[in-house]
Parts: sequence; structure tokens; C-alpha cells
Amino acid sequence: LKTSYIDIGTAEATGNCAIAAAAIPSGGYTRRAGTCADTTGDEFTFGLTMEKGWDGGAVYVIPIVANVNASPSGTFTLAINGHCTPAGTARPALSTSNSQNASFTSWTAQYSEEQVATPAITLLGTCPNAATEDISIDFRARVTAAPGQIADIRVLKFLLVYGKTRDSR
Repeated sequence: LKTSYIDIGTAEATGNCAIAAAAIPSGGYTRRAGTCADTTGDEFTFGLTMEKGWDGGAVYVIPIVANVNASPSGTFTLAINGHCTPAGTARPALSTSNSQNASFTSWTAQYSEEQVATPAITLLGTCPNAATEDISIDFRARVTAAPGQIADIRVLKFLLVYGKTRDSR
């Protein structure tokens, strides 16, 4: 298995989401964090160029978030999907099909970094020979469930997990 981190600072925020510098915990070190206000068109989009040797199979996405509320509670869900685009072709409009949910339903403590994996995401689009070609994958993470504390949730990064062929590095 191979893993890649996507920092929220490289993502795009739309709807009532924003990406800005935030100190987590309060008074702690500053880093980029994503926030959203509700579930009305709120989403983050981000991309990854898969290196040669990806096995062409499913991808798992693990969002990493923190809740800055003193008593964190509620359910926060990101519906995530991906679209495969061969190198040199135009990026398509992102769809909401084939989404898998990452739902945060329990919180360890204020400021604790929480992570929940999606089930396997089957990518949309046409993926060329992943063993020999670079492939761009665009991901969409839509907020579909938000607690009353949504203003306190900070999306920090995404971890992607995927398979590699045996003969790749």
C-alpha cells in the first residue's frame, strides 16, 4: 500500500467553506485549516497525480479533522468521490456520483485530531494504464451532515491510501 497526504492548504474551498490560518490548539502553532458553515454546497476539492505503478484499484480517503469546541459533539460527514483524468486531457466537471462517506460521530477531546476512513472509492472516468502513465485524480469532499458545532470543526488534511503493483517503487 502507498499513502499520500494532501494538506488542506492545497485544496479549493467552495460554498460556505474557507481555508485560512488557524492556531490549533488555541495559542498553539498556526497551520492552514478548512472551515464550513453548513451543508449547502459546502465542499473542498483537491487533486493528486498518481505516480506510475498505482495498481488502478480503489482509493481510500481519510480526512483528518479537529473540533475546537470545549465539549465536542455531533456528527460531521464528508461525502468523498474521485474522478480519474488521463494526463493531457481537460479536467471534467466533478460529479457527486460514487461518493463514500467519512462520518465523524464521536470526538476524543477538544483539539484532538480525528480520522475516519471512507470505504473503497471507485473512481469515475477512464483511468489509463496506471502502471506506465501518470494519472490525475480530482477529489470532491462535500459536507453532507453537520453538527451545531460546525463552526468549530477544522479540516486539516486528507490521507489517501491506494495499492501499488509489485514491480513499482
